[in-house]
Amino acid sequence: AGKTINLSMGITVTAQATITLNPGQRTKTGRRDRITTTGTVTGIAAGAVLTPYIRYGGQSAFTPGRAAITVAADGTFTWTRAIQRDRNITAYITYTDTRSNTITWRKIT
Repeated sequence: AGKTINLSMGITVTAQATITLNPGQRTKTGRRDRITTTGTVTGIAAGAVLTPYIRYGGQSAFTPGRAAITVAADGTFTWTRAIQRDRNITAYITYTDTRSNTITWRKIT
């Protein structure tokens, strides 16, 4: 009828969660090697637990690791794992439906 009506609604915009896995070190330690890597998250709360997925060279599928990787208050995390010395290893990190980039560590010769 020619009248102007004002309408307002609350909208919440949430940034998509991301996980970035940094290439880490692979070092020889005793009979096994050790990988250590760090990473950052956005849109994931401090204290959240991330899950690593691992695939050794020659395997066709990734398997979940047993580590509980906890997000620090500043949005960072560190992950260290002892691994088989004679094989390459590839890994990524997940949280609910968010997956990090994939990193591969070559065996030390």
